[in-house]
Amino acid sequence: VWLSAWIPARRISRLSPLEAVRFGTNPASGKMRRFHFASAFLGIEGELARKSMHARRRAFRTAILSLTLASLVFFGFVNLETISDISTKYTYFERYKDRWDLMLTADGAESNVVVLAAEIRKIEGVSSCIVFRNIPANAWLTRDMLGEELTALGGPEVLENTGIKLEDARYRVKAPILVMDDESFEAYCRDAGIGVQSVKVPFAIVLNTIWDSTRSNRRDRKLIPYLREARGLTLDLYPTGDGARDPDGTSVHVAAYASAEPQIRQEFDNFSLPLVIPENVWTQIADRVNSEEVHFNIRVASEDAVPAIQSQIEALMAGSADYLLESRQEKEAYNVSVRDALKLVVGALAGLLALIGLAGVFSCALGQIHQRKREFARYVSIGLSPDGVRKVLFSEAIIVALKPLMISLLINIPVVWAALNASLIPASDFFANMPLVPIAAFAAAIILSVGSAYFIGGKKLRGEGIIAALKDETML
Repeated sequence: VWLSAWIPARRISRLSPLEAVRFGTNPASGKMRRFHFASAFLGIEGELARKSMHARRRAFRTAILSLTLASLVFFGFVNLETISDISTKYTYFERYKDRWDLMLTADGAESNVVVLAAEIRKIEGVSSCIVFRNIPANAWLTRDMLGEELTALGGPEVLENTGIKLEDARYRVKAPILVMDDESFEAYCRDAGIGVQSVKVPFAIVLNTIWDSTRSNRRDRKLIPYLREARGLTLDLYPTGDGARDPDGTSVHVAAYASAEPQIRQEFDNFSLPLVIPENVWTQIADRVNSEEVHFNIRVASEDAVPAIQSQIEALMAGSADYLLESRQEKEAYNVSVRDALKLVVGALAGLLALIGLAGVFSCALGQIHQRKREFARYVSIGLSPDGVRKVLFSEAIIVALKPLMISLLINIPVVWAALNASLIPASDFFANMPLVPIAAFAAAIILSVGSAYFIGGKKLRGEGIIAALKDETML
């Protein structure tokens, strides 16, 4: 409050008494410039309104700035939030929609995995239950193991942001181990058309693909073979980092190469070499590649049955000390509620800024209306009709309301375009989900509020006599 009083007081104190009597805080411009745009669209009344606003630009500065910031914050947020929502649907909800309905994560050491999986599969409405463990590990590869296309590119080190380097003529790559229960592993091999020969040593199926980031983007990935599909290949795995000095590594025989991932909610690194092994193989190497958590990827026959099945699984886990049960429906609903709450917070912030701007508009339109009586009396004295006076006020209201909105929209165009390019979302998808309703509602609220301020101010000007207004020297 002190600053708001001190700033204009300091400005006024620098004026001489004669300047204050003649012009107040807005000295007359030496040469008023033409406003061709306003004149072309709103006529002579629009140019009069624009010149009047230019002469009183200091009074409008705070109002226009607040309305511009409010519009910029609100429009920018709803547009970027829409892009974020589309990206989340593409990368998570739509991508894994057909892979899971419920996900149970339990302590693998305490849970009787086989018994629990059998109990879950007995629940009416459960169509599948895949039990899996995800174990991080590293593997060392030599150049002669790489696929022909990858070798022709120059090796994995030429791909973008892989983190893979050539060390002592070898590559250390991420090789996560996906352990599936025996029943699910057999179903995966059958569906993918993979024939696994019976071997006595620990074996694995290699998901033999790597993203060619030099010739494709992450939205439309081009996958090429990671390894040369050679028979009798053995991989040395080291779950604790630098395999060169890790004595606890293990070796697995590559039994087959595949490109199709198991249908579960599990995402691998774009440049990793995932291995899929059955539970019976994992028990042979569990002392060297241990896993503390086990996951149950559950599919249901009908989405309406998800809450009932979720309750039954919670009843099965009642005696367990530590577990996590996730629902895809609840995650989607939670995502919507979080975004709605964020919209409410940012909307309130934008509304607060808009109220500051509207307070300035009402101050200019109403608080200074008595100072403008002589201005409009002069217009009438030179032949401007009452309809022309109303059009001047209407033009001024249009300029005050639309200027912040147009500035905000123009600034948002490159921002949205940059966000679409960064997220690799097609512009057509954004246009299909464009937040037109909140943008239109916010713009309409600004236009109606500004229009109301000028309508009330215009009513106060009615019935004013021209001669009385021109004679009254107290009305500057």
